[in-house]
Amino acid sequence: MHSIMDFLTDRRFLVEIEGFRSSLHSLRIGCVQGSVLGPKLFNVYMHKLTETLSGAFVTSYADEPNVLVTGVNC
Repeated sequence: MHSIMDFLTDRRFLVEIEGFRSSLHSLRIGCVQGSVLGPKLFNVYMHKLTETLSGAFVTSYADEPNVLVTGVNC
């Protein structure tokens, strides 16, 4: 579990376009795009979301979940 926390904390990134680099910035949430672990962590998140919202209809396209909950007003 510590290795996952190490992967998600204290991350920094920069942007490079045509040989020009930006300064380093801190990544406060999420994980690096293109990482091997990113899709696996997203699947864990989505699985937990659908378990938590039992009775709701959850659809997702790429990384955009949509939740539909219906009920009767009392």
